[in-house]
Amino acid sequence: MGIRKGESSERDRIISHHETTKDYYYQQSGNKNALIYSPIIGYNVSDVWSILNEGSNPTSIDTEKLQLLYSVLNSENANSLKSSNVSSAKGRFGCWTCTVVRRDKAVENLILNGEKSLESLFEFRNWLAEIRYDTSYRLKTRRNGNKGIGPFTVEARKEILSRLLKAQRNTTWNLITDEEIEYIRGQWLLDSQ
Repeated sequence: MGIRKGESSERDRIISHHETTKDYYYQQSGNKNALIYSPIIGYNVSDVWSILNEGSNPTSIDTEKLQLLYSVLNSENANSLKSSNVSSAKGRFGCWTCTVVRRDKAVENLILNGEKSLESLFEFRNWLAEIRYDTSYRLKTRRNGNKGIGPFTVEARKEILSRLLKAQRNTTWNLITDEEIEYIRGQWLLDSQ
């Protein structure tokens, strides 16, 4: 996962609370038997941008679009962004569907600054935040067998995928591949048994 130390004091506190004796491995919150591999835990902002700009970009990331997104957070004139000043950018994003943050001001500002293609993604993210703890969408048992709010039901996951695909059709972003959709459907079959 893409967590890093030094992003905020709150993030550092949470990270230290979940440390293990194995380098780069942290306990998952709520499930001490599950470990999360965090390969960039020690990277700083400059390290991340250096890797993104070195030419062997991850294929899932359009670095130019990413730089434009950060420029809107850090500059009144988005066209003035140079890759050399991105590493000092103060704004930051997490996963775009993260519902831990109550209000996604970064995406709100991007939409206000002309990124209208993000509107349907913003609506999708906000809908996810609304249903996050809605028990009608959740199983009553966790994956570890304990009682409590469990994962989304298969029906809820079908609705989530349907809404995601609708959001994708309304934007210029390619959010999910056919292979990923097939994998998801396979997981639904396993969880329906």
